[in-house]
Amino acid sequence: MLPSLHETPFQVGLLASAGLIGGGLNALAGGGSFVSFPALLFCNVSPISANATNSLATWPGLLSAFWGYRERLRPHWRSLLLVSLMSILGGTAGGLLVLFTPPRLFSHLIPYLLLAGTVLFLFSLFRRGSSTAAEIAVDEAHRMLPQKTIDARSAAQLAVSLYGGYFAGGAGILQIAALSMFGIEDVQFILGLKNLFGVLMSGASLITLMIGGKISWPEAIILTVGSIAGGYLGGRMAQRTNPRVMRIAVATLCCVVTIVFFLKHR
Repeated sequence: MLPSLHETPFQVGLLASAGLIGGGLNALAGGGSFVSFPALLFCNVSPISANATNSLATWPGLLSAFWGYRERLRPHWRSLLLVSLMSILGGTAGGLLVLFTPPRLFSHLIPYLLLAGTVLFLFSLFRRGSSTAAEIAVDEAHRMLPQKTIDARSAAQLAVSLYGGYFAGGAGILQIAALSMFGIEDVQFILGLKNLFGVLMSGASLITLMIGGKISWPEAIILTVGSIAGGYLGGRMAQRTNPRVMRIAVATLCCVVTIVFFLKHR
C-alpha cells in the first residue's frame, strides 16, 4: 500500500512548495502545471487523479483572475454567451473523456500531453516576439465582438475546451492562441476572455471529475493553498520581473519535464 500523505511530511512540504512555485509561474508567465502535476505524481497520486487534482488547485487562481477583469468583459456579455456555452460543453466532454480513459492508457498519454503543452508554450513565446498586426479588432463602438467571428470562434472554443477539460497543462496558452487567430488586438481583453473561459471549462470538467471521484482531496487542499499564495506573490513580482526572461525559463522547464517523462515511459 502506498504511504498516506499524513505519514510523509516531506510530501506535504513538496506539494506546498510546488503549489507556491506553480501559482507564481502562472501569475508571471504560465506553465505552473509543469511543476504541480509532476509533484503530484511523485507523491504517489495516480496520473488521472493528479490531472484532476492539479486542475482543482489551479481553478481558484483562474477565478480570482477573471474577477479582476469582470468590468472589462461586462459590456460584451451577450456576444459571449454562445462561446461561453461552448466552454462549458467542451469542459464537460473533456472531463467525461478522462473518466472513460483507462488509467494505463492515460499514463502512456502523459508525455504527449506534456509535449502538446510545451509546444503551445513555445508557440506563445515565438508569437509574443512577433509584431504581426491583427486583422479584426474588437468593435468598442458597439460594445460587442465582431459578429462574423462568432460561429468560427464557437467551434474553435469547443475544441480548446475539450483539450482543457481533459488536461490542464497548456490550456490557457492554447486559449490565447485561438483568440489571437481571430485578430483581437486588445491584449488585456484577450487575457480577460482567457480567464473567463478557463473558469467555465475547468469548472465544468471539475464537477464531472468530482462526481467521478477522481480528486485526491488532501493533496488538493495543500496544493491549492500553495497555489493561491504563489499567485499572490507572483502578481506582486510581475511588475518587477522581465517577462521574457521568465517565459524563457518556463519554456526550458517545460522542455526538461517533457523529456524526462518521455525517457521514463519509453
